[in-house]
Amino acid sequence: MDIFLKQLKSSSPETEGQVFKNLLDEYEKVILRSLVTTFGLDRLIVKDQHGGDVDTLHHIKEQQDSNIHNKVNSDEKNTMKFKNPKYDEIYRNSPKYDSIDYHSDKRYKDLISENRYNPDLEDTYISGHKIFYGNSNYRKHNHEKQASLDHVVSASEIHNDARRIILGLDGKELANSPENLKFTNAKLNTEKSNMTMDEFLTKNESNYSQSQKEKMKQEDFVSRSKIDNIYNDTYYTSPDFYNDMLKASNNLGVKTGIIEMVGFIFVEIVFSCMNEMKQVSNNKSVSEYLGALKNGIEKGIENIKKNHKYLFTVFKEGYVSGVIASITTTLINIFITTKAIFVRQIRIVITTVIKALDVLLYNPQNLLLGDRFKYTTVILTTGVSSIIGTSVENVLSKNPTILPPLIYREVKRFTGILTTGLLSCTFLYLMDRSNTVNKITNYFNRYVSPNQNLAYYSLELKKAAAIINNYDISGFLLECEQFEAIANKIMNIENEDDFEELMDEILNDSDEKEGIYEDFLDGSKKNFII
Repeated sequence: MDIFLKQLKSSSPETEGQVFKNLLDEYEKVILRSLVTTFGLDRLIVKDQHGGDVDTLHHIKEQQDSNIHNKVNSDEKNTMKFKNPKYDEIYRNSPKYDSIDYHSDKRYKDLISENRYNPDLEDTYISGHKIFYGNSNYRKHNHEKQASLDHVVSASEIHNDARRIILGLDGKELANSPENLKFTNAKLNTEKSNMTMDEFLTKNESNYSQSQKEKMKQEDFVSRSKIDNIYNDTYYTSPDFYNDMLKASNNLGVKTGIIEMVGFIFVEIVFSCMNEMKQVSNNKSVSEYLGALKNGIEKGIENIKKNHKYLFTVFKEGYVSGVIASITTTLINIFITTKAIFVRQIRIVITTVIKALDVLLYNPQNLLLGDRFKYTTVILTTGVSSIIGTSVENVLSKNPTILPPLIYREVKRFTGILTTGLLSCTFLYLMDRSNTVNKITNYFNRYVSPNQNLAYYSLELKKAAAIINNYDISGFLLECEQFEAIANKIMNIENEDDFEELMDEILNDSDEKEGIYEDFLDGSKKNFII
């Protein structure tokens, strides 16, 4: 026993031979699976969208601003794209802007009536500038001093805002709120018309001082912030938003799970075929190679059947990573609009992190601590390589080329895959051949996890004890379990009567094996079953 313990203490993990080869095969599977899922199945099953899979107010506003900047007619409502078809229908069927309806609103008219004879009315945008309503003759000759009530954010802009339309909010209530109605001079109000404050100041920049422009911008900011907050509070607390986010995250979770599961099946079959093909010696007939390929497929399918539980684990990992990636993308798009390439990279990052955490925390392959760190590093570097590959592909898509679009699209995709594969294989080679990495791996392999310590070494010690005492190993382990069960029952006894009753029960069950306990305890019994 002492010799066995010394050997156990002095042993170190193998870095060559079958153990190392098996680990290397697993690394290669990680890389191949990443390439298949990232550049193959990923493109077929998941269609990443600009701005994510859920409508966000930021993305909707960005689309509308882009249309205005590009001078797209507001009546051409087919230029707006929504993720939820319901919003498409609401937006297309919204009524046109009616200026008279907005300016005849009671709140608008009442505010004018209250200040029509106000002698202390001041221009909101130009500090110290007095304005008056006066009579028709006064208004005719004092246009710059004539008072006028301005919608800070124009009524037409609020009415045509896609965010307001899909939320079903009352445009007149928003436009004629106290924060959005400000008195100014009629000349400025007429020139401003339905322009935004930025548009107006760009056009009339030289007509106003710096302090006046800052005052105008401040009033515009306050009014817009108030309206935006109403939009945000209404939309992001609505059941529609959470239902869309739940639906999108579940859909992406299922798709990502399928991608990971199919990728696992594909890689298992490919590696089984590769192993079978390696067994065929040179100069063999085509039929023998085809036979090896057939055997590889059959063995691959058999391996998948044996590991069907792990297949579910792979799907679960993919599902969780897909759900997290979708929710993360949606939350990011509340503040900024992500491009399709960035959406894809978010999903790669989340999937990579989930796989790495699974190895580190749950260790399904029962790796030693150093190998877990090394395996996790392989997963992370493969994920980083995939991100770099997609980035290279994105850079190429922005550069002009003389190649036809169809050919160039495939060239971009091939370049991305090639970049990912080369980087992954380079990282793998460095980690497997680096003396420093192997020293670190072997160092941490000396420290086992609690599960390995209790499960593995406890079993090994039981086997060693059985061999030393010439016991049948399987019988000995069974006896250990049975004695442990008896000991547990004894530990739960609360009084002497129950103890006697338990001992009688145990002895009665083993009458035909009388004396076996004594034989076992004094070492004379070599093999028995309780």
